[in-house]
Amino acid sequence: MRPENVLNPKSNAKTVPIIVSELEVQDIDNETDWKLAEIKYKMMIGEDATHE
Repeated sequence: MRPENVLNPKSNAKTVPIIVSELEVQDIDNETDWKLAEIKYKMMIGEDATHE
């Protein structure tokens, strides 16, 4: 979705928000973000996040 369309009622008529926990999402912009995403994923599936 383009940013300019977010505020356009015609383009987002069928768009609905999805509210998720901060532990279930991760913006990945660099290697540190990727590692955080891996830790969060391991926490979600019940693995020990400190061991690979």
